[in-house]
Amino acid sequence: MATKHIKDSTWRKVEEKTVKAVIETKTNIKET
Repeated sequence: MATKHIKDSTWRKVEEKTVKAVIETKTNIKET
């Protein structure tokens, strides 16, 4: 299934952005 591979690579990019966003949010909350 080629579509699964595409979803996997896309999901990894989305996951990385989500993790970065969560870390940034936590950092901002700690700083406030």
